[in-house]
Amino acid sequence: MVKAPRRVDGLGDQVDSAVIFRAGLSRLNHLVERLETRVKEIELENVALRRCLEDDGNLRPERFMARLHNQRFQTALRVHPCRFEVSLTDVLLSRDMRSCLGAFSGWSDIRHCSALCRATKELTSLIPHMLYMCGGFDGSQILATMQRLDPAGCALSDDRDYSRRRSQAQDEGGGSSLCCGGSRGSAADREDQPIPGLGMSTVGTWETMPAMAQSRAGFAATVYSGTLVVCGGFDGKHFLRSVERFRLSAASSSDDEFGGADGVGTWETMVPMSQRRHCAVAATLLGQLHVCGGYNGEEALRSIERFDPHACTWEVAAPMAHRRHGAAAATLRGNLYVCGGFDGEEPLNSIERFDPRLGIWETLSPMSQMRNMAFSVSLNSLIYVCGGCNGKETLNSAECYNPALDTWSVAEPMVQRRHGAAAAVILGQLFACGGGDSGKGEPGAAGVIRDDVERLSPALSTWRPATPMPNPRIDMVIVSMCTPI
Repeated sequence: MVKAPRRVDGLGDQVDSAVIFRAGLSRLNHLVERLETRVKEIELENVALRRCLEDDGNLRPERFMARLHNQRFQTALRVHPCRFEVSLTDVLLSRDMRSCLGAFSGWSDIRHCSALCRATKELTSLIPHMLYMCGGFDGSQILATMQRLDPAGCALSDDRDYSRRRSQAQDEGGGSSLCCGGSRGSAADREDQPIPGLGMSTVGTWETMPAMAQSRAGFAATVYSGTLVVCGGFDGKHFLRSVERFRLSAASSSDDEFGGADGVGTWETMVPMSQRRHCAVAATLLGQLHVCGGYNGEEALRSIERFDPHACTWEVAAPMAHRRHGAAAATLRGNLYVCGGFDGEEPLNSIERFDPRLGIWETLSPMSQMRNMAFSVSLNSLIYVCGGCNGKETLNSAECYNPALDTWSVAEPMVQRRHGAAAAVILGQLFACGGGDSGKGEPGAAGVIRDDVERLSPALSTWRPATPMPNPRIDMVIVSMCTPI
């Protein structure tokens, strides 16, 4: 007779408990994996939903973030109740806070702050906003100089038929602002002189600012963390990968010409890019600096690099679908639109959009014209692309893209033909500055480099003159940036 094994008291219970514990842990791990997968799916669905609402014009990103912040703040208050002696409006409208916002946050962030409360909308009218222009080629040398203009001082006639009357006035002997071979015209030829019959005047001056450390033409620039960042370009001998930024500071009574760190502002060197890039484009997306495309001295690029401020290094991002240098670029609702350019063989009319939240590029409907060295801005929820070269002639035509419909429409043409011009939006108007004109490709036609400025008012659908630049320039940059007070 075989006897059953003798059970040791408590050992069997321990074995059963261990099995049950491992089984329960396995189920929990499986559940956590399922929840992680679902969270990622919800995040993607949320991004796609927001994208649809933004494209249809039913959701403004800044209002969404302001509402989200408000809800989080109210939740924190319920957990940690307290009473405040001053309101948010009191803090934001203080002089010190205005100066800090203007110096370090930038105009776009100030507008986002104004969305938190209607009373703080006054903040946007208290901080000056100016045009900053730097670098470029004047017909004889590549420049490092920088100037700025307060567009509020540009008083112009509201004549809706400006273009026709301006042409008629010039035919009758009125002034012209063309600068041939990099030389400036006489005072009688400058566009700051009244044109007969127009009743027009321009006031306001370009103010000299600190120069860049390096002369540059055909470089990329953007406003990043409240500073003007310039990347790459060409110095006359070498294609560049160097990067520097201009940081504004509040005005002071310093005896220095520019006040140093306590005055108008200073330039400082940043970590250089990994690639040399000439005629690239730059943009700030989700608080990160991106530089796309360009020419490295051998070929047109489709690569992108993104600056990591925490590690102070440049990292690779998703490349564009096409190689491009001399492209036009603009940002709208957190996305980057890159239009036209040159791929090394021919000018392009293609356009692609980068969504930094998904990290992908999307090809959109092409422009009606091939455009190399054009300029682009976002205005009134549209993307405007103006001027450039189509391989045969310099253009003055303009077209605008509607992201909600994925369609292009004809916009009011500029008065002058321009390629390599610079542009920025300020006071709800598009300012187009300088650039060159190689004509219509006639044999022996002489090119010109311009110092004139014209601006488009979408409400009036007309281009009108503004204060000319101090000297003719092509392949420079112009940005709109707020100034500390």
